Order: sequence, then structure tokens, then C-alpha cells
Amino acid sequence: MSQQQKTFRAIEVGDGSDGRWATHTQALWPLAEGWMTEESRTSEGADRAQRLFEAHMPELLPVLDRLAGQLDRPEAKTFLTLATLRPFFSGCTQIGGSGNLLRNYDFSPDECEGTIVSSHFLRPVIGMQDAAWGLLDGMNDAGLAVSLTFGGRFAPRPRLRHPHRPALLVGDV
Repeated sequence: MSQQQKTFRAIEVGDGSDGRWATHTQALWPLAEGWMTEESRTSEGADRAQRLFEAHMPELLPVLDRLAGQLDRPEAKTFLTLATLRPFFSGCTQIGGSGNLLRNYDFSPDECEGTIVSSHFLRPVIGMQDAAWGLLDGMNDAGLAVSLTFGGRFAPRPRLRHPHRPALLVGDV
């Protein structure tokens, strides 16, 4: 059995307007580019991703614009909608009880971002970041804790072709 190591880091990015978030995200871009579909690199794919985001998460439009504007990449805004990522079937194993949650990130260490982030894009949150501004799990300032895990089936769907179902979660299948 081989051993692997992963270094995790914690950062505070505020509301994303002072450059700390952009500096961190620019370093992640090589990984992010591998997640994008060919369709997401077209103007039609970008338009569909934008419409999905506007329909399902309108409260985040100002944040999307603010963050995308800091990245020196034409496809940044489309990527940040998270509606154009290639499907993948990795998830996280969880067990909980008595106020405790034990989870295992079932990603390859190379694909796990490894960043615990504190931000307040809309309200204060802290969690395990994924895909530049999404969270795999975390808690907001009101104490609401959320943890995403794979609980579906191995049946990918065309993410941009279902306008009535949100397609904004990383790993949504």
C-alpha cells in the first residue's frame, strides 16, 4: 500500500473584492481548466451557463461578476457558474452521530483543492472549498452546517440541457 500526503491550507478571502480570492484562484486554474467541457468553451455554452445561473441563483449574480472580473481569463465567468463542468463520479463517504461528522474525501489527492476558506461573498461562511468558490461542506454564521456527498447513481446527464433543474453543484449527477 502506497502512502500519499496532502497539505491543507486555510485562507480568509473576505467578500472577494480585495484580490486575495483572485490570487488563490489563479493558482488553481490549471486544475480548473481540466474540469471544463468543450461546450463550455463556446459562446453558446457560455450563454446557456449564464442563463442557468441567472435562473437558479440570481442572488449570486453580483458576486459572480465581481469574482470573474478579477480573473484574467475569458472563460472564467462560465467556469464559475459551475454549470459547465465535466461529470465525474467521485464523492465523499460520511458517517455521523451525536453531533459529529466523519468524512473521507474520495478524490485523488491531486484533485482535492485542500483549502479551508472563510469568506463572506453574501454572508460569512467557512468550509472546504472546491472549484474556486464552491464548498464541499461548511457552516454559515447562523450555524447552518451542510455537507455534500455522492448519493446518486452513475448516470450522467447533459448538464446544460435541463433548464428546470439546477446544475450548479460540483459532482451533481
